[in-house]
Amino acid sequence: MNGTLRLVEDKDWIFILLITICGLILFTRWAFEKYYSDLSSFERFNEKKDNLLLFNGIYMVLFSTILSLLLLPYANKFIDLEKYTDISQITILSSIMLGFIIFKLIINTLIFISINRRDSLRDFIISKSYFKVWATLGLLIFSFFYFFSGINHEYLKIIALGFMGAIMIGDYYFYYKNSSKEYKFSIYYIILYLCTLEILPFMIVSKIILS
Repeated sequence: MNGTLRLVEDKDWIFILLITICGLILFTRWAFEKYYSDLSSFERFNEKKDNLLLFNGIYMVLFSTILSLLLLPYANKFIDLEKYTDISQITILSSIMLGFIIFKLIINTLIFISINRRDSLRDFIISKSYFKVWATLGLLIFSFFYFFSGINHEYLKIIALGFMGAIMIGDYYFYYKNSSKEYKFSIYYIILYLCTLEILPFMIVSKIILS
C-alpha cells in the first residue's frame, strides 16, 4: 500500500498529539533549563549536569513517538496494524521504536562495562542525548509540514532522511572526536557497530519509505 494513501483523513488526533509533544518539550525547557542553554555548543552540553538519565529518557520517548507517527503511513509494509485504531497503532509503533532504542542502550552499556570503560559511557550517553534533542526538534517541525502542508511528500521524505543521516553521522563524529585517546575504540569495531545497529536499520527504514 502506498504510504501516502495510508494517511488518515481525520488528522485532528495527529495535531493534538503534536501539540502535546510541543507542550512536553516546553516543560522540559523549564525543568532542564541548563541543558537547553548549552544546546548551541556540544562542548558545553557535554559538561556534567544533573538528571542526565531522566532527560535522556524523556527524549527517548518523544523521539520514538514522533518517528512512529512519521512511519505510520508505511506501517503495514512491515507489521499488520490495520485492525487497530490510529491511537493504538501509534502506541504499538512507539513501543517498538522505544524498545529498539533501549535495546541499543543496553548493548552499549554492556560493551563499555565489559571493556572497563564506564567513564566513557557517560560521554556516550551525553552525545546520544544531544543529537536526540536536535533530531526530535527537527522531526517535530517536519511532522507539521508532512501532515498539514501541501508540499510534495517525496521531497519531504528525502529531506527527512538526509536530516536523520546527518544527525547519525554528527553523533558519532563528535563523540569520537571528543573522546580521550585512551577511551577511543578501534575503527574496525566502530564500523562493525554502526553497520549492525545504526546503518542497517536506517537503510531498512529508508527503503520502506522510498519504495
